Amino acid sequence: MSELRGPLAERVLELQRRFDPRMARELPPHVTIAGSSGMGPIHPSTTDDQVRDALKLVADATPPITVVLQPPMQFMQSNVVVMQVDPNGAIRALHERIKSSGLSYEAARFTFTPHLTLARHCRGPYPAGAAGPFDWDVDTVALMQSQTRTEGVRYRRLETWPIGA
Repeated sequence: MSELRGPLAERVLELQRRFDPRMARELPPHVTIAGSSGMGPIHPSTTDDQVRDALKLVADATPPITVVLQPPMQFMQSNVVVMQVDPNGAIRALHERIKSSGLSYEAARFTFTPHLTLARHCRGPYPAGAAGPFDWDVDTVALMQSQTRTEGVRYRRLETWPIGA
């Protein structure tokens, strides 16, 4: 994933707090680049060192990227609200670098669809025109660990690498 920072992150986080406070507490505003769509989670037999080595090489080989976060859209018949990112161009190249890095991963459930989730459980209708489009400079790749627990999913950032370093 790659986290938003600065004023844009604060603006998106405020929207998340307003429409899905639980999600706002769980994760910083981010776009998932691998492990959800296009390729599944990294296989559990992969060592931490293998993941770190591969992602560092990917990050070093990736120039800085600017993407556009599109205005929010609510999926029909759901409470999920996202800001989509064009799945082509530099963000796809980053995804494909991770996918072809030699890491073992599980099958993807969905085609590559980069997006920023604003709300998983949106309270009320999401107002049209509430945000975006926004230009966003993708400048890091972060390795996150998720653990499913009875009280919900817990996330932990394991490491972050600057891209284009």
